[in-house]
Amino acid sequence: TITVKNVEDPAKVVVTDSTIYVNDEAQKLGTVIEVKEDFDAFEVSIPTANIVFTDPDAISATGIEVKIKSNKGIVTVSEVGKIANDYIFDVTSVANANGTDTLFLFAAEGKDTVGVNIIIKVSAVDDPPLAVADSFKALQGAEFKTTAKNGVLANDKNPDNAKDTLKAVLVEKPKNGKLELKEDGSF
Repeated sequence: TITVKNVEDPAKVVVTDSTIYVNDEAQKLGTVIEVKEDFDAFEVSIPTANIVFTDPDAISATGIEVKIKSNKGIVTVSEVGKIANDYIFDVTSVANANGTDTLFLFAAEGKDTVGVNIIIKVSAVDDPPLAVADSFKALQGAEFKTTAKNGVLANDKNPDNAKDTLKAVLVEKPKNGKLELKEDGSF
């Protein structure tokens, strides 16, 4: 009697050439791709001969499926497409997100997952404050005052750092009456 036992052979990834292309510009795996916050989307293409995914136990006749994911969500990535002999995916910014993200290009078959990392560093940029229009009602001839908590900065935001103090600046004097605007938004 002959007994055949199926042994799970592990999936493998072999990097034969570390060249990848970012918007057609050659770079090496392991080199950090540096962009600024709110960058324009860019395409990454990798020749399939450069990164070879194999699994001797693969069930699919078309080979092992290659996917990608962002580990931190600082950027978003499209699904991996295969055009000619390249893996292709798009990298898109997440509004006002910055930091270092690792994209994991991987193949999974059953319990096996193998892949390579692509590192993207998104540098912060100084975003302007978001000012929202204000209106106040006052009785004619009466003095009107308000505190900083209820003043002209109460509904304005600093998208980069909520701890930074915004300062109110009078751009145009009122047409009637007088206004003494303080930096904290009170008057």
